[in-house]
Amino acid sequence: MMVTEISKQKRDPNKANVFIDGVFSFALHTQDIAYFKLKEGQEVSEEVVAFIQDNLVYMKALHWL
Repeated sequence: MMVTEISKQKRDPNKANVFIDGVFSFALHTQDIAYFKLKEGQEVSEEVVAFIQDNLVYMKALHWL
């Protein structure tokens, strides 16, 4: 799996959309992107993507409920 694009969101400049293999995967705060050292063109394991989607994205969604 490869990070193909990281683009800042227009509504919230502190968040960015992350695309894996050309498909939108998730949005993260820029500090989380830095923590996981995600960069365009970087290979990323399925485990890391699953962890981000299952834990970070899910937990932040629960925060808004």
